[in-house]
Amino acid sequence: PRRLALLIDDEPLTAEADTGDTLLPDHAARFTLDLSGRPAGPLALIPVAIDEAGVETRGPAVSVTVVAPSPADVIGGEAEATYEFERPARFANDRVNIGNDPAASGGKFFANYSADPAFCFPLEVETPGWYQVMLVAGGVRAAGALPTVGIVVDGAAQSSTNVRLIADGIWHRVAAGVPVRLDAGSRVITPLFANDFFAPGAGDRNLVIDRIEVLRVADASVGADADAGAMMMMAAMTPTTGWAAATTPTDDPFGYGEPPLRIGFTRVLDGLTLPGLTEIEGRAWWRDANATPAPEVTLLVNDRPVARQRSGAPRFWVDPNHFAAGANTIRLVARLGDLEATTPVQRVDYPAAAAADRGDPRHHRRFSIHEPAWSDDVRAVLSAEHDPREGRAADLSRLEHATLTLPPELEGQHQIFAELRGEGVSRPRATFALRTPDGTVTEFGSVTAPGGWQLRAAGAVELPPGPKTLLVAATAGDEGRGQIRLESVIVAVSPRVADRVPPVVEIDYPPADHVVDEMDAIVARASDNASVLFAELLLDGASTGLRRNLNRHGGDIVLPILTRELAPGPHTVGLLVTDVSGNSTRSELRSIRVPATTPASPGRFARAVRVLDRFGFGPAPRDLAAILRVGENAWLADQLERGADHPAELAAIGATLPHATSRRPDQVIGRTLSHLLLTDAPARARFVLFVENHFSTWIRKTDGPRKWNEHIAMTRLGAAPFEDLLLASAESPAMLVYLDQERSFRELANENYAREVMELHTLGVDGGYDQRDVTELSRILTGWTASFEGDGRGGGLGAQRYHHRFDRRLNDEGSAQLFGLEMTVDETGAYDRARQALEMLVAHPSTSRFIAKKLAEHYVSVPAPPALVDELAAVFRRTGGDLRAMMLAILDHPSFWDEPGTERVASPLDYAVGLARVTGRFAPGEIQAFLGRSGYGLFDRVTPDGYPEDDRLYTSSNALLQRWRHAHDLRWELSALVPGTWHHDPALDDERWADRVVDVLAARTTGRPLTASSHAAAVDLLLGATGRRHERIASIASFLAQLPELNLR
Repeated sequence: PRRLALLIDDEPLTAEADTGDTLLPDHAARFTLDLSGRPAGPLALIPVAIDEAGVETRGPAVSVTVVAPSPADVIGGEAEATYEFERPARFANDRVNIGNDPAASGGKFFANYSADPAFCFPLEVETPGWYQVMLVAGGVRAAGALPTVGIVVDGAAQSSTNVRLIADGIWHRVAAGVPVRLDAGSRVITPLFANDFFAPGAGDRNLVIDRIEVLRVADASVGADADAGAMMMMAAMTPTTGWAAATTPTDDPFGYGEPPLRIGFTRVLDGLTLPGLTEIEGRAWWRDANATPAPEVTLLVNDRPVARQRSGAPRFWVDPNHFAAGANTIRLVARLGDLEATTPVQRVDYPAAAAADRGDPRHHRRFSIHEPAWSDDVRAVLSAEHDPREGRAADLSRLEHATLTLPPELEGQHQIFAELRGEGVSRPRATFALRTPDGTVTEFGSVTAPGGWQLRAAGAVELPPGPKTLLVAATAGDEGRGQIRLESVIVAVSPRVADRVPPVVEIDYPPADHVVDEMDAIVARASDNASVLFAELLLDGASTGLRRNLNRHGGDIVLPILTRELAPGPHTVGLLVTDVSGNSTRSELRSIRVPATTPASPGRFARAVRVLDRFGFGPAPRDLAAILRVGENAWLADQLERGADHPAELAAIGATLPHATSRRPDQVIGRTLSHLLLTDAPARARFVLFVENHFSTWIRKTDGPRKWNEHIAMTRLGAAPFEDLLLASAESPAMLVYLDQERSFRELANENYAREVMELHTLGVDGGYDQRDVTELSRILTGWTASFEGDGRGGGLGAQRYHHRFDRRLNDEGSAQLFGLEMTVDETGAYDRARQALEMLVAHPSTSRFIAKKLAEHYVSVPAPPALVDELAAVFRRTGGDLRAMMLAILDHPSFWDEPGTERVASPLDYAVGLARVTGRFAPGEIQAFLGRSGYGLFDRVTPDGYPEDDRLYTSSNALLQRWRHAHDLRWELSALVPGTWHHDPALDDERWADRVVDVLAARTTGRPLTASSHAAAVDLLLGATGRRHERIASIASFLAQLPELNLR
């Protein structure tokens, strides 16, 4: 921008100082606010950037509150003064550095030339409350950043809040972050120099403090659940009440920070068709969950609140009458005290045909164990054992009964459901009874507690108007009183009238007169005025037993068409769709033809599977549905065009955040894996991982926050031009730390990054450069660094922000020659010269071939087909490095479809994520452990070359052993892919049953039939297994996952 401004009440405030182009790529301005005549109350500050053409760009507003404190509310003192008190152990060094400056109050100041010693300010707090710390301070900029000051209370290990200074070399008055809570008594406030920096002869960041003031701004009861307050300034600007709600990040779907309250959906619903009654689940996280209540979570449909529950794992049953016919939006909002967090919006569809029979919506209620309506004795027996979704569950064996006070307005016929598990003895049971005000207790149902957490129907009950209570008790099992843990009860309104309306169904694939592949599929959508129960595949009008259960869960119907028992020639396929009331609809029948011989070229289904194998993570049902609806070219184009701000992507990323309570390396990896399991844009996600492996950084050296920020930066760019990705990597603090570029300064140049950016990121090892080019590039890039700065708001590690900075004072400004071209600072400026050097690498002819070869190896074969490399390099040069165009060119190239010799061994990541997506098992921790055992930890490659494309590395004895172990752990999820109706079908003899079981497992995991030898081996093993049919299936499911077909892509 040409200049910066600050808007207050839509009036621009002129900058007092402006850095112009002296801090490129940053531009900063300083404003002084005189609010002495302004009335107390809220104030919005809006930053504005104005370009050369006068076009304004507004940034997000910062909300503050103006107050006029009385002198009695302010405790202050000089930083250089001597105070008699006991210093906290952390700051036991009582040495002082006092400097002289006539501009400082009293002519002296406390100098922080390092973090130790620190200035400690003692104060007596008479009344507990929220206090704002103000500093009169100054600092020296180095490595592109000014000092950050953390506010430490009573010598705590971490700061409570922080502030970045805003002026270089002058005294200025700033609010030190946000208010901190102080209890009554003797307290010590320490402004801690948090980001010291020193480079001999090049830069020295220092902090000087003139004066401190501590201002009481609110009672202790205000914002008691808050983690922090709004940023404030003085004249004064500070909060009085309710500041936390204004500052809890609700616009952080990518998880840059660590907010004290988070909420996410558990799965991506965006774009799905609702089945009728729909279950919408979320997951919340809040700081200090062991000591504070759960948040209240509200579900909004089309921005209207339709239900609330106090819960850490909300589960809403939403009557279809809450939805409009056609497009709808849903989101969750969590509130805890003054804190508020919200999910991104998801869009869902309720077909007009299903919505034709409308009525008043039914309001189903869920009472988690966190609800205050449970009696106090229930809260006394809460436990986190066995990892309940709610984080806590009540141990019913320690109570005569658990008591839930039901709302007086709940009346009429209801169905009761419970989320519970049993343990300790066989088959413990929970009984349910209703107690009315006259003391009458009527038992109406019971349920056998399952061995794991499940939702079970407990019975029906007529609820009278007025007060009443629900009683839940553990009863004797087969071996005596059993231990039952309960985490919620759902009170569902029974239908008022009998449902006679059948479901609606629409088939999207296959088209009429379709020639099927050896394996194929039917894709459809179904909905109902009540709720679809299941959809079953019909072949030639007959039932197959292949079903998709849809009760309360919307989504695509994707069922495999198995052709082994179909004679060559014409056939029909269709669906039988049944709702919860027993009403059924037969869909239209689609004509298909089974060819007598295998076609020379793959059909539409086989092509879709190949694209999903190479560009995604295999044929998961939702991905199959998407690609079969539109075709592979349109599907891939849409995947690569999507931005990270697409509602489905925001939902997938947002769903990972409550599962990760920090940005430690293991949780960064867990978040990323969670996103891979949930995203409906697998091609985009896979490409991002390819890019991150190309620009590889090791998370154990970069640390979690820097790596997460880098990952999100690449995720937001997606299939961007190569130059944008290179620059994002070059500016990534993770990369700058990993390859030691952050410590590369004038006369102390480090060549690591310069060497690797040529050898690994752009030109390739034989790309036409020499050692002199490496040395010269390293000189050009001196001062290209990263600095740690606070966020000006929070405390602890969550307040750390790492930013790319360029400091021309750290740059070697002497003339340099890169590839024989002289580059001087006088002509371009030091920062622009560094940018031009990186642009030269992108434009170098070697880069186009190097990137083309890597893409071809990853997506097609090793070695890369020469003709494909030539084509991709030409696309790179023609488009200026448009990687999206290169990806689409791969799909259109004959070598991508030449099957012989191009099968790839699935990497451990491909294998584990692919199995998880087809089985629906969401267990990122298990995958993380499997990757670690396999030597393929995500972001855990020590060397900067990234994981190689050599398939031989993934077929070692240990790698195969770990796959077999992982497959064994998934045996029950894999066996669940076989229709349960087949287990008890007397019409199916063992041989036909075994053939079908092997075929359906192959279809649902690979999209392809097994080879004759693999199929025969699996059938023989299945026929030779002992036990009931479902047990025999489980025994061979893991064997199938060990076959070559399930380990190739």
